[in-house]
Amino acid sequence: QERWTAEIPVKENDLPLEILTKAKKSKLPGAVYKAVHRYAVTQGRDTYIDPASGYSVFTTTYLKRKPCCGNGCRHCPHGHVNVVPPKPRNTNKWHDDSDGDGDDPVDNASTCSKDIEW
Repeated sequence: QERWTAEIPVKENDLPLEILTKAKKSKLPGAVYKAVHRYAVTQGRDTYIDPASGYSVFTTTYLKRKPCCGNGCRHCPHGHVNVVPPKPRNTNKWHDDSDGDGDDPVDNASTCSKDIEW
């Protein structure tokens, strides 16, 4: 059952001072957002504000109520089972490496979409 009332996301300044101080002193990457997330979960909250980006982020509390959406959520409790891996792409526009060995030149005459008149 969805809630129809909006709740205010947990913010960095909602953390108890001792938790915030410890997180800010930490040398671990993402220590502050992880502390905000943990605090939001202990409060049973659905969202928090990422201190670095300002974006609203869903907590595991919220995400556990739904199946994996496939969007690669930061705190996905389902192991990102529905996330489609990105397709590898050929970034070299002058080279078509169809067999992966790195030696297949592009036939420019067959790949050009329109003829150029000189």
